[in-house]
Amino acid sequence: TREAMNQRRSFCWIGVLAFSWNVVGQPVQTPSFGPALWAVRSGDAAVYVFGRMAVGNETRWLSPTIERAFDSSDELWLENPRGDGDRGGELINRFGFAEGYSVLDVVGEFNRNRVTHLLERAGMPVDALDGRKTWLANLFLSQFIDGMNNVDAAAFPDSFLRARAEAQGMNVFSEWRDIGELVEYSVGLSETIQVQMLSKALDDSESYGARLDAWLRGDVAALTRFANATAIAYPDAHGEVNVERSSRWVPRIRAMLADTDTEFVAIGIGHLVGPDNLIAQLLAAGFEVELVD
Repeated sequence: TREAMNQRRSFCWIGVLAFSWNVVGQPVQTPSFGPALWAVRSGDAAVYVFGRMAVGNETRWLSPTIERAFDSSDELWLENPRGDGDRGGELINRFGFAEGYSVLDVVGEFNRNRVTHLLERAGMPVDALDGRKTWLANLFLSQFIDGMNNVDAAAFPDSFLRARAEAQGMNVFSEWRDIGELVEYSVGLSETIQVQMLSKALDDSESYGARLDAWLRGDVAALTRFANATAIAYPDAHGEVNVERSSRWVPRIRAMLADTDTEFVAIGIGHLVGPDNLIAQLLAAGFEVELVD
């Protein structure tokens, strides 16, 4: 039945939403350079902020600088929780599908052609997205985009860092309490923002190689140029996902700095570059922030 099929699909979407799959192997260490890492300080207290990207198994991202900072930390904070439990799947089945709806009807001709081409490359029929709301269609397409870019969710920094933290007995916290809360957030985004996010995902798939290269060499200036262009192209999505969500990390980090523990925060690099990013917000709030050499 359609309900049973949707139930099976929902578990796949939960995995995509969470980016918290089992680790399939430890990334090989890089030389002394690597992705950017910031330290936020208040007196003797410190919070390390690491901007992560989606990567494949062969990507070497774990620099000695990141490893030292992580191993000196007492707690790990991630954006996404584990993909455990049924609540997320129930919400996806309830809010992710709509009879007669097609995302191809709400995107412009340029993106409609890009989506159609992507489906064809994946060997999927053009109507494969029919019935999926825009945010869920975006997740569906993300699987194909990841495959095209040799991205493996099991190799994401999130998965590796969570496993390492748990092996070391570190507490692990997340921005969202559970997958259900993350689904509710996605569902609550306006149609305009959802369409812009889908368009951005298509753009990101085309620029992935250049962005990954910039990320791996810690080129904040290059990443900022990408983020600035995205903010101009998709102002509503940037304002909600990158600026508003980033602003919620400011009080969290303030609370982290109020104790004697050292925290390691790993969130998407898009929150840390571009207009009104989290680093800029922390500086505006009076915190001492520096790139870690």
